[in-house]
Amino acid sequence: MTNRKFDEELLKEIRLYYGWLIIKGESDEIVPKELTHNYLLSNFKISENIREYYYLPCRDMLSKTDYENMVSHGYVGDSNTTLTPYPFCYKGSYIQRKKLFFQIMHLMHKTEKYKNKPIEKLVDLFPYFDVYSQGFKKGFESFEDDCIAKFFPMFADKSDYVNKVFEYVTKEIIFRHSWRNNHSGFTISMSVSDKIKNSGEIVDAFEDGKFQGYFYKAWSLILSNSNLYEQLFNDYLNPKVESSDYNIATDLLKAAHTLQQNKIFWTADEDTRTRQLLDLLPEKYQTKKPVKIWKI
Repeated sequence: MTNRKFDEELLKEIRLYYGWLIIKGESDEIVPKELTHNYLLSNFKISENIREYYYLPCRDMLSKTDYENMVSHGYVGDSNTTLTPYPFCYKGSYIQRKKLFFQIMHLMHKTEKYKNKPIEKLVDLFPYFDVYSQGFKKGFESFEDDCIAKFFPMFADKSDYVNKVFEYVTKEIIFRHSWRNNHSGFTISMSVSDKIKNSGEIVDAFEDGKFQGYFYKAWSLILSNSNLYEQLFNDYLNPKVESSDYNIATDLLKAAHTLQQNKIFWTADEDTRTRQLLDLLPEKYQTKKPVKIWKI
């Protein structure tokens, strides 16, 4: 895999790789064996809701045809939990499948450089991953200090810690932070004089690694203490709509949408539209017809 040029077959192999692959392993251990996701998922009882969210980033990478082909060859697993987010390991650091997939896809169409050397094969990315692994180590080891402890209230307790870890993996900041959509490509630096079609320089390898180290540690904490997080994920993935205000607002929006679809009411006066809107509301609501007030 490492010496092949970037092509569709390599891209497919990355997308569908089943299991765990050490791309390069001569390094000190970063993640203790008992905190690796593979170990935790295999040896701990993890609730379905937590598993569902953990595997979510890679769910759309396995097509129905791909899955049927795997089943025809003897696979019996659930399609939703087939592709693990971190199947590749480089010197103890873990590489996110979907992120690597999009990085390679980008490099198939445009040759970027790293430290002024062109990237045409996976092995050409090893210098990038050398720095990435340093960042991963930093992120994994400093997750609590960098991402959790500084946001504690004055008298924090165990529940505060659990909630902050949960918030880290579920919060969504467009283009910056997202577990379910955590698959951006490389950060590319180009000088002002460069034309867009020219190749740029891949940067931020350390920051990329640190960010993945943060995520990896957060999930190690969740998977190793899943009973503490089960209800949080259950509520998050299966929200209960109990607010009457929410129901009223939803029904009003539906009625307004139906009203707007009828051209007859586009130029009607306000009272006519209001009466029609009330007529469109479900019968469970007791409404009063608007009364015309004449000014004298």
